[in-house]
Amino acid sequence: MEYHLVMYKSIIASLIIVQSILSNVAAAVVYVSVSKRNLATIDRDSVKKFLRAEQLTWDNGNSVVLMIDDLQLISSEDFSEVLSMSKTKFMEFWRIKFFSGRALLPRQIKTPSAVIDLLNENPSAIYIRIGRPPDKKIEEDSNIKTVSVTF
Repeated sequence: MEYHLVMYKSIIASLIIVQSILSNVAAAVVYVSVSKRNLATIDRDSVKKFLRAEQLTWDNGNSVVLMIDDLQLISSEDFSEVLSMSKTKFMEFWRIKFFSGRALLPRQIKTPSAVIDLLNENPSAIYIRIGRPPDKKIEEDSNIKTVSVTF
């Protein structure tokens, strides 16, 4: 009987450890939409560079026009998973870039139509959506391509 109790406790402890490991593996997904006229390759590193203002131009020399969701709509956990900083720190960081004249602030977008309009009129625009897939209207627009990147 004592042997079974020890085995039972051992199994429970193992399950708790496995559950703890699996809960820390959750990954954030980022959806990136650009004009189909934009031929740039989008990957995990480029997304981070855009969001951290480390890449302010495309390979063709055109300035990047960065759009993100309204920060209130983005989960803090997903945001931190992608950028390793809080949303407040992110905006502080971008304000420093803006006031030093090195970058424009990311446009915080509230409607899918605003994304579609800007992507269709400016091939240098990029829409990065953290944690949630883009609206169906964006996915269905024949002039826009969307890729997902896992962090």
